[in-house]
Amino acid sequence: MSTDQELNFWLDLLFDPRNLSIPERRYETASTGFMGLVNLFCTDIACENPKNLRFNEPAMLEMLARIARDAYGLAYLSEDLKRVAASNGIKEPVIEDIKCKIRNSLGIRVNSEIPRKTRIAAVYVLWMATMRPFFYDVADGDVKNGKAIKNFTASFIIWVATGFLEQWGTVDWGSSDSKHDMTRLWHVTHDLKYRDLSLSSLELLFCSVFRIDESNA
Repeated sequence: MSTDQELNFWLDLLFDPRNLSIPERRYETASTGFMGLVNLFCTDIACENPKNLRFNEPAMLEMLARIARDAYGLAYLSEDLKRVAASNGIKEPVIEDIKCKIRNSLGIRVNSEIPRKTRIAAVYVLWMATMRPFFYDVADGDVKNGKAIKNFTASFIIWVATGFLEQWGTVDWGSSDSKHDMTRLWHVTHDLKYRDLSLSSLELLFCSVFRIDESNA
């Protein structure tokens, strides 16, 4: 299996909404996908030793729970309402009215049952950068590239978001030969490490660099 094939395999496990809707919030399959991505990035992209990776399972589960809520929450609610309606003889217009009232009255941030790909990427980046459910332990000095390790988590975040979006189109961060483009990308990775992030600003960022393949539209 090539790196790209393995990347898409782990991405599918992480972002498939069916793997994030488990009521008891254990998320075994999504967790496997996330850890698979971390290990793949460590070995094939950063070229470091995966034995030095350290995972924080509670933080990882909380990250997955918030991705599920902010990316797919309304879709899950709709499914639950349909099940309740079917078992209680409630008609479809009533269910639609309930969903409308929930969106408008409670101000739910997810207002579509089919979220945009850029929103899903932004939600992932926000909660991955906030929860930071893993780190690379350099205590034993087993590091090949100190500069890369300094940006390990931020680079991983961008790598996963880019890989996810590239399943549906093209992501253009600019040219490696352009000082301006590389400065912009440096600012992105810097902000992921040190700044308070917002979902709206991250959505705008990905909307500016992502172009969907019309065949996937």
